[in-house]
Amino acid sequence: MNELINIGISINDLKTMLEINPSIKALNDKDIKENIEILRLFDLDEKEIKHILISNPLYLSRSVDDIKDLLKKLSELGFDDFNLIFDTNPYLLNNDSYEIDEYIEENMKKGLSIKEILEKFESNFYMLEEE
Repeated sequence: MNELINIGISINDLKTMLEINPSIKALNDKDIKENIEILRLFDLDEKEIKHILISNPLYLSRSVDDIKDLLKKLSELGFDDFNLIFDTNPYLLNNDSYEIDEYIEENMKKGLSIKEILEKFESNFYMLEEE
């Protein structure tokens, strides 16, 4: 948990994070650092990273491979402003790439074009949680 303190997360915020995700205690600093480094790859600054981790401590328990797959899927779909996407909806990081595929497939069955689906998704990144 030293990595979390190193990026400026307060003890009070850390306590709150542990209430939401007690498994953080079992993570080693290497695992935490890997998840933080992924966010840095997309030009998220320390303030944005801190906000994401405090808002969504479940992210820290995600596998690096699953996170990379999600980011790859979002990139393939044309999304590239990750600091805005994850700052406004840090919970999107809890989803898997297959969930986005399912969301697209379900909406295509409803008669929407891929362009309409992506516009709908982009206007409300909470759509995966709502459906």
